[in-house]
Amino acid sequence: MKDIWKGILTLILFGSAFLLGYYFGEEKIKNKIPNFQEEEDFNL
Repeated sequence: MKDIWKGILTLILFGSAFLLGYYFGEEKIKNKIPNFQEEEDFNL
C-alpha cells in the first residue's frame, strides 16, 4: 500500500513541477515579445 501512495505522490509532484515550469516559461516568453499596442507615443 505504501508503494501506491509513493507512486501517487510522485506523479503529483512531477505534474505540479511540470505545470509550474510551463506557466513560468510561458510568462518568460510573453515578456520577451514587445507589446506594440501600448506604444502610443509613436504616431505615423
